[in-house]
This record gives sequence, C-alpha cells and structure tokens, in this order.
Amino acid sequence: MCPFNSAAFPDSLAIAKEGVLTIGTIDDIQKLHIRSIPLGEQARLICHQEQSRTFAICSLKYNPASAEESEMHFARLLDDQTFEFISTYPLDTYEFGCYIISCCFAEDNNVYYCVGTAYVLPEENEPTKGRTLVFSVEDGKLQLIAEKETEGAVYCLNAFNGKLLAAINQKIQLYKRFIVVGDLMKSISLLIYKHGEGAIEERARDYNANWMSAAEILDDDIYLDRKKISLGTQPITLWTFSSKNTTHVFAASDRPTEIYSNNKKLLYSNVNLKEVSHMCPFNSAAFPDSLAIAKEGVLTIGTIDDIQKLHIRSIPLGEQARLICHQEQSRTFAICSLKYNPASAEESEMHFARLLDDQTFEFISTYPLDTYEFGCYIISCCFAEDNNVYYCVGTAYVLPEENEPTKGRTLVFSVEDGKLQLIAEKETEGAVYCLNAFNGKLLAAINQKIQLYKRFIVVGDLMKSISLLIYKHGEGAIEERARDYNANWMSAAEILDDDIYLGAENNFNLFAVWKNSEGATDEERGRLEVVDEYHLGEFVNRFRHGSLVMCLPNSDAGQIPTVIFGTINGVIGVIASLPNEQYFFLDKLQSNLKKVIKGVGGLNHEQWRSFNKEKKTVDARNFLDGDLIKSFVDLNRSKMDDISKAMDVSVEELCERVEELTRLH
Repeated sequence: MCPFNSAAFPDSLAIAKEGVLTIGTIDDIQKLHIRSIPLGEQARLICHQEQSRTFAICSLKYNPASAEESEMHFARLLDDQTFEFISTYPLDTYEFGCYIISCCFAEDNNVYYCVGTAYVLPEENEPTKGRTLVFSVEDGKLQLIAEKETEGAVYCLNAFNGKLLAAINQKIQLYKRFIVVGDLMKSISLLIYKHGEGAIEERARDYNANWMSAAEILDDDIYLDRKKISLGTQPITLWTFSSKNTTHVFAASDRPTEIYSNNKKLLYSNVNLKEVSHMCPFNSAAFPDSLAIAKEGVLTIGTIDDIQKLHIRSIPLGEQARLICHQEQSRTFAICSLKYNPASAEESEMHFARLLDDQTFEFISTYPLDTYEFGCYIISCCFAEDNNVYYCVGTAYVLPEENEPTKGRTLVFSVEDGKLQLIAEKETEGAVYCLNAFNGKLLAAINQKIQLYKRFIVVGDLMKSISLLIYKHGEGAIEERARDYNANWMSAAEILDDDIYLGAENNFNLFAVWKNSEGATDEERGRLEVVDEYHLGEFVNRFRHGSLVMCLPNSDAGQIPTVIFGTINGVIGVIASLPNEQYFFLDKLQSNLKKVIKGVGGLNHEQWRSFNKEKKTVDARNFLDGDLIKSFVDLNRSKMDDISKAMDVSVEELCERVEELTRLH
C-alpha cells in the first residue's frame, strides 16, 4: 500500500495485490469505494510519488513457458492518471523486491524511488545477498542512478535525516534520532542515532519474545506501551498515513486493520476488505485524503472518517423485510417479508419466506405464505439426533374480524441446492410469537401458552413481567418455577446466567431479576427478586448474546460476557456483566464523573437514569452508564487530575481501565 494524491484521485491509496492494482479512499463509514485496474501480474509492493505523478510497483509475473525462470520479477512505473505501464526495470533471476519507498536525500531536492531486494536462491534457507536500488524518474522513465549490493536481504527501507535507513537481514544500517526496530525474534527495540559519532545506540527494548513481522511509530511516547491484538494469520505489513491531521497505521494482512492513537491509547478499526497486500495514501481533487489498497484483482480507493461507525451496505429488496436469520452452513439468509400489491383490493399485502445468498444478497428461493398469514419469528436450529440445520418460521393468521389471532403455523424448512424445501408444518391454535431451540426440540410461544415440540425457560409475558419455567423431561410437561410479581409490559427478555434474568419494558427501562435458589420457603424460591433497575431511554425489542468487536488476546475484556440489544429506533448497544471489583471501581469513577460532566441542557444524570414508569420512580441501581464512563478519556488534563485525586488512582491507570471497558464494544 502507498498513499498518493492527484486531481483525479485526491487523498487516495494505491494498494497492490495478486494480479491487481487497487485505487481507493476510505469513506466516512470506513467503507472502501472500489475501482479495479487489472495488471495481468501480481503486484507485491506499491509506492506513489506525487512529484512525478507516478506509481512504482514491484511485481511478479509467472512464465509457464520456462521451467528455469517460472517467475519473473520487475520494478515497474505506472502513470497515476491512466494506470498504464510506462517503464520497466527487470530484476535479476531469483531477485525479489522486498521494500519500496519514495524519498529525497540531504542537500538534494530531487525525489527518488528506493527499492530493497533479496536474492532468494533455492539452496539457501536465508538470503545472503540483496541490493538497494535508487531510481529517478526522467521523462516518464525509471533511471537506475545508484545501487549497493548487501550481504543479506534488504527487508526494510526508510528515509531518515536525509539518509537512507536499511534493515538488512537482522541488522540496521544507515546509508551516506529515534528509530523503532522490529527484530525477527526479539520484539521491539528503540534506537537513537548519535549524529556526532555516526553510530546507532539501543535506548529501550521490549523484552517479551515475539517473532516480529512489522513495527511502526505512532507518536513520541506510546510505542513502548505494550499492546497485543490478533490481526489474522498472514504476515503483516505496517504503513503510516495521515488522515484529518492525525497519523494512522494501516496493517495490511488477511484481516486489514486501521490503528491509531487517541489520548495516548491505541485504537483498532477493521477495514472491510480481505487479504490486502499493500497500501499507500494519496490525495487528489476527486479523492481527498484517501488510501489506495492493493488486493487480488482490484485496486481500491477509500477514505477514513473521524469516528468509528458501523459499515453499512444497503441491499434494495423492493419489499419490507420484517424478520431475518443467517445460516452459516448453507451460506444463506432467510427473511420474512411483506410486499404491497396495489393492483388487488382483496390481497393488498403479500407475505413471503425468502432465501438470499449471503454473498450476492440475491433472492434464490421463495415460499409464499397464505392469505392473511404473517411471519412472526424465524430461527436456524437443529434437532436431537439430526445433524442437519433447518430454518423454523412461526406465523399467525391475522384476520380482519379477529382481535387476537386464533390460528398460526410452525414451518420447518431445509435448504437443498439453494432452495427452500418445506419438510414439516404444524398448525397451532394461536399466533406463534416466538421460537427457540431447546434441548434438541423446538420451543414455541403460542398466544399466551408455551409449548414444546417432540430445563429452565425464561418467558417475558406482555403484562406479567418475567416468569421462570422448567421442563420436566420424564413427564413431558412445562411447570412454572418462579415469577416476578411486578406488573411490567415486557418487550424483551434474556437469560444472563443461571440465576439472573434481564428484561426490557415499554417505558424504556431495563431491569434484572434474581432467582433465590437458597430460599427457606417455597414462597421465597418462587419469587423473582428485582435486583437491577435502569432507564435506558430506548424501546428494546431484541436481546442477543454476543459481541460486535474483535477480542484482544491479552485483554480481560474478552472474558466478560456481553449481551447485544437492538431498539425500534435502530440503536445497537451492549450490556456487560462485570466482575465485582471492576464494577465497584467504575461505579466510583462514574460518581466522580457526574460532578464534572454536566448533561446537555442541564439534564441531571441521576434523574434521567432513574427507573421510571407510571406508578413507580426509583434511582438506578447496579447499572453503570458506559457512555458516561468512557467520556473520561476526552476530558482535559486538569479535570482528569481532579478525578484522579478524588479516587487516589493515577490518571494513567484510570485511562487504562476505561480503555479496557471500551474494548467491550
């Protein structure tokens, strides 16, 4: 990857991958606009030079006609407007391009392309020879003006104080003040160049043993603060670029990631591409502040927004999708949809169960529902002693003359050759409002009943809050074990653990109840006690266990269970079950933050978060406001110091603890 800027492609990136050069910008939602430039060979390295309006690439072309020279390697020059090859420098037999940069030297205003190479001989385990090549661009042609043979591969090059810094095998060399080095087996070292002595001295080292593939400087004092994150399974190349006056690092690998620093902490953001081999920034009128990213068959151009947002891609359906479910085994989505038919007065609404390919998002199969039949719920599940996976759909017949549906169906579909096949159906005496896989069976909520088809079950009743049921296998019966006797109009419910159950109700509140398994009497054991209450301010209609973020290997956050919630306003949020020590620490931090952070329009935080409904208002309890807590890192230093003194904890530790919390979402 390399950045470049031109009138046609402002602030863009050129990205090399097998057979393709991709020009791209990263847009405001961190999604990449794509324009493909077929090369006919594999682009391994790419660099942009604004002064000559060119790209230089190191590429590999296969030659099936020659057994001895099956691979041919080149340094090539491309026009950054037409993307046509305009000059070629063939590398020697067995010589590979390892690194490429554009730079200038002390007391020389010209700009040069510098290429580091390695001779990869079949009989050698490690290259013992390489070259550093310096090219100028004259009249649109690559001109070799200097070369230096080295006793090893030139794995990395960088411009440094008007000189050329080269990493040769495991050595650092300067040609003709702080340097960060990623040693293959010894992790990161911080070096300083002593100009008067012409020597390089090690100043600091990370003594953890890491097999390094890349290292980069973000700013002056955070690069020795150890962070660890998994970025895929392939070797990683790091490239710096500037966006919105901030330095970012692009990690090119099979799971490309943008890395940047905010308030002395490292943040990571996935890029919605796969297997990026190279990147460079560039800037032009059409693509300001952009990146060009090379991947297989494509050159992608993108821009990066100021903040992290969800990647959004709209798939026009031409009808209203009411329910959706993904099935990994068949690589499909199943949806229940509604389509209006203005041509028919009797059938103005038509309802379907449809199958979509999860790569192309095209309709590949359709099952039409009956007249007046609505899809109410859909899941993907399997059954006992059956390894196949099925889509199960619950429906209701909504007749104009009925206040409550008296009929519904449970439909079971398999996916065979990309088609929906109805393999079982069961008519019910009411709407099938909810379905769930349960001990190899299908659990269905039908109007006001819970039924099992063919051990703890939590039910959110519309008017009667949360109930805990148990399935007695020997008797084939479902029995109520405990309930919350408060009146709550429920919108969603979820099990957090064996004894704690989460609920959402129609006054935009969240609450949790506790099952007292050790109660002395049947009455105590049969009552679910409310232990947590909180005003969210959003109408929640779904809870799901899981997470939307990558898990850091060395982070405690990955061990914290989380539940995702979705609301009718399109909000997606996370609820995390924190350990006691972390909860009490963050509760104290939240109390101190409320003293220095005032709500918009003078809104009182405690009043806003109080559990509130028609006949009950109580202070929030056992819930923390994650948005308030993470705002600590955005405070100015003086306010941070005030909170630090009040808690008797250093600012650095507070930032680290808050950063750990932000990794949950």
